[in-house]
Amino acid sequence: MEDESTPPVSNSLSLSNFPNPFNPTTTFSFILPQTGDTKLCIYNIKGQKVKTLTHAKLVQGHHSLVWNSCDDKGKPLSSGLYFAKLEQGTQVKLHKLMLLK
Repeated sequence: MEDESTPPVSNSLSLSNFPNPFNPTTTFSFILPQTGDTKLCIYNIKGQKVKTLTHAKLVQGHHSLVWNSCDDKGKPLSSGLYFAKLEQGTQVKLHKLMLLK
């Protein structure tokens, strides 16, 4: 008998953020189909990486983290369109997000 309190984990990555658009913080929710080396990074519209949110071995299942819209140097980013890229193994998930100030 399955435990109905925990939804099943899919075989593919899942990534979302709320709120979107956001100012100044947003919460990323993501689901990992397996345990492994996982990267979640933010890129600007030019494709330049501006922030690494996590690069660690994470366990299978549901995860969330908050981003304060600052880059890797702690500098607040300007309004605009950004992309979150979640990677684990050979799987990649892209997600658009909008920072409005």
